[in-house]
Amino acid sequence: MTVLSKINNRNYVIDIFRMFAIFFVICCHVQFPNVTGEVFKALARWAVPFFFVISGYFIKDFDRLKIAKHIKKIFILTIFANLFYFVWDVILVLLGSSLPLVQLLSKRSMFMFLVFNESPFAGHLWFLGALLYSLVFMYVISYIKPAYRKYFYLLIPILLIGDLLLGKYSVAIFHREFYYIYIRNFIFVGIPYTLLGNYIYTYKDKFISSVKSSYLIFFILLFSGLQLVEKYFLIYFNLDTQREHFISTTFLTISIFLLCLKSASYIKLSNNNIYSKIIINSSDIVLFIYIIHWFIINIFYYIFHGNNTIYNHAAPIIIFIVSLILYPIYKIVYDRICILINKLTVKNNV
Repeated sequence: MTVLSKINNRNYVIDIFRMFAIFFVICCHVQFPNVTGEVFKALARWAVPFFFVISGYFIKDFDRLKIAKHIKKIFILTIFANLFYFVWDVILVLLGSSLPLVQLLSKRSMFMFLVFNESPFAGHLWFLGALLYSLVFMYVISYIKPAYRKYFYLLIPILLIGDLLLGKYSVAIFHREFYYIYIRNFIFVGIPYTLLGNYIYTYKDKFISSVKSSYLIFFILLFSGLQLVEKYFLIYFNLDTQREHFISTTFLTISIFLLCLKSASYIKLSNNNIYSKIIINSSDIVLFIYIIHWFIINIFYYIFHGNNTIYNHAAPIIIFIVSLILYPIYKIVYDRICILINKLTVKNNV
């Protein structure tokens, strides 16, 4: 199958928004300076939910083989990503870092890792664990009769409201802040947004036909603005918490994803060029950037920390570009390792 035919069989507007989403994820982890950085960080909150929605959408009719294949891929990535950052942490300790390596391997750290998806080696890897558990949850649901699966959609508002009550609005409602790790995990983020993606797939024809693109663009602007309003409202009244998920975040994520579905036929590619190749590999590229960008942030931190350089004024853009440039190198190494493993496997079988 040619590159072009592959593209024409997929909604590559989603792939384009994947790239936007991963850039916004980077904006959450390394910021533009001053107010600009805070604004981008607040606006970026749709990005991670968007990735869960994509996963749920492409589960489609609960094809168990497809879900199992995805589970295997994410499981392997989770293991290797955590091993990579464990080695990196060891290197930092050897270089004189005060990183408490023993605590990273403590029983409590392992408990938080296995139960609440909090990686002891790199905080951003919680997403892989949450995605893995969410896919396992969807795999279990696949054994339930289709007529009863729809009742699981009731978990979407329940868990998302739970996120808000225990997360961003916990101080306003309960007059206390709960540890954000207990909320930012597969329970309150992964499962509801993955289910939401599958819900959108189930009723996609109704969604696409009933909502105009112009309305969706308006909603995107509206809910983006409301995220900022929520953030600074809570800050003003001293009710802000570390958990960064707003009421508007869910509606913004839905609006962006529906716009992707509505816009699928608007963009056509006709050449087998580098852009087409990026679109075809966008899922793997985004996963790679998600995993590696934290490492690159660390490297640049040690190089430029405290120096007034262009990096400190455009860090998210630089991290994104460097991560993107590194992908072909990773791909070449990865492919060669796979070829070597296959050759060794065949030789041993003989």
